[in-house]
Amino acid sequence: MPSDRSAHTPAARRERVIEVAAMVLLAAAAAAVCLSGNLGSEFWWNDAARHAMDGVFLLDAVRDLPASLHVYQYATEYYARYPSLALVHYPPFFPAVEAVFFAMFGVTVATARVTVAAFGAVGAVFGYLVARRFVGRVGAALFVLFLIATPELVYWSREVMLEVPMLAMMLAASYCFLAYVDDGRRGAGVLAAAAFGLAVLTKQNAACIAPVWGAYAVWRRGWGVLWKRETLLGAAVACVLLVPFALLTVRLAPLNVSQSVGNATGEFRSPRLSLASVLFYPAHVRFYATTLCLAGIVLLVLVAAFGRRAAWATAEGARLCQGVAFGALWVVVCYGLFTFVIAIKEWRHILAWTPGVALLGASGFSALRLLGRPGRWAAAAAVAVAAGQAVACGLGLRYDVWTLPAPFVSGTEAVARRLAASPRGTVVLYGGNLDGNFIFNLRRFDRGRNVVVLRVSKLFFTMPAMKAHGMTVRISTRDEMLAMMRGLGVRYVLVEDPCPAFDGVGRVMAELRGLVRSDIFVRRAEHRIEDRKAALAARIELYEFREPRPADEEWLTIHVPLGGQVIRVPLERLGVPTRRRPEAERAGPGKTPTPDP
Repeated sequence: MPSDRSAHTPAARRERVIEVAAMVLLAAAAAAVCLSGNLGSEFWWNDAARHAMDGVFLLDAVRDLPASLHVYQYATEYYARYPSLALVHYPPFFPAVEAVFFAMFGVTVATARVTVAAFGAVGAVFGYLVARRFVGRVGAALFVLFLIATPELVYWSREVMLEVPMLAMMLAASYCFLAYVDDGRRGAGVLAAAAFGLAVLTKQNAACIAPVWGAYAVWRRGWGVLWKRETLLGAAVACVLLVPFALLTVRLAPLNVSQSVGNATGEFRSPRLSLASVLFYPAHVRFYATTLCLAGIVLLVLVAAFGRRAAWATAEGARLCQGVAFGALWVVVCYGLFTFVIAIKEWRHILAWTPGVALLGASGFSALRLLGRPGRWAAAAAVAVAAGQAVACGLGLRYDVWTLPAPFVSGTEAVARRLAASPRGTVVLYGGNLDGNFIFNLRRFDRGRNVVVLRVSKLFFTMPAMKAHGMTVRISTRDEMLAMMRGLGVRYVLVEDPCPAFDGVGRVMAELRGLVRSDIFVRRAEHRIEDRKAALAARIELYEFREPRPADEEWLTIHVPLGGQVIRVPLERLGVPTRRRPEAERAGPGKTPTPDP
């Protein structure tokens, strides 16, 4: 069979160079969007600090080998010292990648955001490759530009959240899937299954792509594709990756299951078949596509209805039809699952459908190309406008009428740096909404892991995930608070004032402020909290016991309502001096104090 020399001609090489350059530019644009908008901010969303601490935990676990091989003991003791982890509640793949970035660039908020940006770049490359097979190079560029400028996605991409990493893995998996189904590359089927498993292990919402794939594969190849050896082998690979995490979720994070398919819908409670539920996501469609992308979808409908039928019969038209089918399946399946199956409703939860929306928008402008030269010029103009939007977005500017600026928060870094210099075994009690930020910054500066952090929202009261799930008050009077602090050897107390996030337990926080402002404590410092949205406390106040002393108790007990668990850890294993063992602070990280004979 003669070799194909056309792939090695100067024109072909030039085309490849142009395409690689386009992918590099798109990847850079996606990364810039993730890094823009709120430079220098600490975490402004509660979950973000947990995602970052999960990465730090995995990094520390590797560094503490072989002690960390005692997994349950190591994890519970680590959580007792830094109660800001969310592993099992959230999957482990993003924290694992984040841990590598932390190891290379250091434990900082900036490094965590760079990890998200790296996923964004990967997603842009695979998104281009997925869309190119359907809508060509111009349409593929539009697809990526539409996706990275999606208003709701931009908002969350500027925080250490899982939406961008999830979409990147979904697009990488879809690239392999399409190579398997459309191109017949059998090895790609197993790769697609492995990438799908990693996508779900990035964020559980990625599982919605499975029925999309199933419907598309049957449409393109018939029912027999589901029973091919490569399909079954891929399914086995996905099960190996996902079943252990699924079992851990059911065992240790049952609220996840309840929120998803049960009745614990939190602040978004509404019957699945109610009008409010059915219209929840369509009513906010403006946040899931740029204005230009929505215009592309309108164009797609118009061209399909009034365009020349002969144009759709060409090879280019046939590929475009396949892309429209793939994008439409993606949107319809996600809408059905997140509306009629998933109980909890929140805008960011359905961001998994944004690639489908962007593909339909890109298909609309690509359909114009079927109309001849004027249509091609119009598509090129759309690329120019979308590129301008992407540049503005990467600069942190407002580029679409529905965009929202990312919040800016700071205030815990200075006090964390100050307390990180405390001697080993120092116990700090934090009362406020930014406890996760404080814990992350403390771990960042406290390289010897000398300080133990306790949270008011774990000891004085507890709530599973959000206020709507209910709060359980455990400590409410000053005498009870003082007894607990003395019992656990607390030396410093940090209190946010005021604390709007804890309005549901305002009386408890008022009692705590009254206690620390008594003559039992000394006020050491006040740190201002900067918050653009003015929804957080104005300041953090630092107090110290006038006469700190060893802990009266031997054990720290923490209730974890998210999983219905109770953790009990000996204080001496945390290095906290107790009345029975005042020298416990000599034990170092990952080491076990010598037990009494």
